[in-house]
Amino acid sequence: MTSVVLPFTLVACGNGGGDGGGGRGSTSLNSLSVDDLYTEAKDEGKVTIYTPLNEKAMAEVAKAFNKTYPGVDVQAITLGVDDLVARVNTEQRGGKFVADVITEDGIHTSQLISINALEPYTPKTMPELPEGVDGVPEGYQSIAFVTTRAVAYNPQTLKKKGIDPPASLEDLTKPEWKRNFSMTPHGADLYTSLIAAMGPDKAKDLLERLGANNPRLVESNSQGITQVQAGEPAAAVSYGTYAAPAKASTPDTVDFINLNPLLTVPYFQVLAKDAPNPAAARLFINWWGTQEGQNVMIKATGFTSVRDDVENNPTVWDPSKWSPVFAPMLSMDEYNAKLNEYREAIRVP
Repeated sequence: MTSVVLPFTLVACGNGGGDGGGGRGSTSLNSLSVDDLYTEAKDEGKVTIYTPLNEKAMAEVAKAFNKTYPGVDVQAITLGVDDLVARVNTEQRGGKFVADVITEDGIHTSQLISINALEPYTPKTMPELPEGVDGVPEGYQSIAFVTTRAVAYNPQTLKKKGIDPPASLEDLTKPEWKRNFSMTPHGADLYTSLIAAMGPDKAKDLLERLGANNPRLVESNSQGITQVQAGEPAAAVSYGTYAAPAKASTPDTVDFINLNPLLTVPYFQVLAKDAPNPAAARLFINWWGTQEGQNVMIKATGFTSVRDDVENNPTVWDPSKWSPVFAPMLSMDEYNAKLNEYREAIRVP
């Protein structure tokens, strides 16, 4: 998830140049029906979303949203999760309020809450929080999607090297896997979900043994999949979201396993502080949580919904086969500590 400004995006503040946001008092909007929000959203005319989702995905989302709610232009800015927090903080400290809606993982949502960059809002369409998603303050609990950990591998490369396909993350600690798999150095969410699954001592021990096998470092989980497709290294610790379409398009060079327990990271759809288009922001958050919105999200992104009435990819998400364990929300200090422990364990230079 790299930082890209979408072509259909405005990077100036909405409603008059960006020195303040909100317009109408935000709390009064919370009680409005979706129909009444739409009436006001049409007057605002747009909604600006800060998101880690890419340009192509957000274009599909915008098209579907406008089919249901014409007259409200979706303007999206794609940012990496760390960049997103930094940008919002910089803008708001300077008195600029650009974002209406923010999509972030739990760790970074917690950081945004801590710097008072969000406003609480509970959409009427919010899916129920799955069991195991704990510590999320009321008003910030609308899950946009979840990501899940997988190990992708190249069957042809493994055959040439005489290595059996992995059946677990533990397998990558075996001697034959030395320098034959990749990991990203930005894996605080992997570490914290491992802690949730097996406790801190076992999680750290597993990471240290993975690090002792000298994983190749990649800047992103998608890059790991691309390298596996090309044949080197033989495997990558990545996301099922990226592994599944790679397998579908190149089945001879990519296969994957889901981890069990399934290490899962929730991303939240939240309302920005002093949103320039507050009615449109609430309308979009409500739509995103509907069955329609979640099916659009799945089709556009490949990520997973926690709703039980949508069409998730069964090779990536089936709680009857792979029990999800969710990464917790963390404070900034906790996040930095876990990230440093993770990087030290896997021997990031």
